[in-house]
Amino acid sequence: MSCMIGASLLVCSCSSSEDASMLEEGTGTIQLSVKANASFSTVNSRAVNESAYANTDNYTVQVLQGEAEVLSFTYGDRSASIKLDNGNYTLKAYYGTESDASREAFYVVGTTDFVVNGNDQALNVDCAPTCGKMVVDFDSKMADYFSNYYVTYETEALAAAGSTVTWAKDDTDPWYLKLNAAGETVKATVHYTVTSSGKAGSQELTYAMTPDKSWTLHIAPKDGNGGLSITITIDESTTDKPIDIVVPSDWI
Repeated sequence: MSCMIGASLLVCSCSSSEDASMLEEGTGTIQLSVKANASFSTVNSRAVNESAYANTDNYTVQVLQGEAEVLSFTYGDRSASIKLDNGNYTLKAYYGTESDASREAFYVVGTTDFVVNGNDQALNVDCAPTCGKMVVDFDSKMADYFSNYYVTYETEALAAAGSTVTWAKDDTDPWYLKLNAAGETVKATVHYTVTSSGKAGSQELTYAMTPDKSWTLHIAPKDGNGGLSITITIDESTTDKPIDIVVPSDWI
């Protein structure tokens, strides 16, 4: 999963300074340009309109000094130029809603610090999701061998809240799960009940993820050597990694 916003700022100050370490009184003009590219591997969402995240006109832009908001506007309604007093600032651009887990929305944000102090400058801010995207693809033949099957996910944010999320056997919409900015290990547990014996089992999978990744589990039964196993393929972008979950032969 990836969603990057590039914002270019041209800051033209109306005052000059011989000592760059000192901030003089004066104003500067900022010209803002934002570009966006949002895509999530090869899997399309149904509940979330991901194309809305690629439309930069939807983004809210803030100029901050410390915690104080100096300016706030929707990028689609921006002025041709923005005049600021000399000083230290933070530019923030964001869109969407952040939560520990959601199937309806996710959050994209980026910040960069800059100084208006009598010099012209070009600034860039990169915005990225604060979540990872989780998808499960159950093969239609799963129902031939298992009376029930589902996947539960655990992240650090969900653990702190004392909860998990579940991908049921008939679900179709992706989960967007909040992740640490530096990345973390996500746990997915596949649960299944064998129809012929009524026995239930589970298998845990862990995967190191960052907020700009998509993790798709393709789960299907596989006949082989008189036994039955579940083959899971982890699909992260174009990389496929097979993992076999073996159901004990005495369950069949």
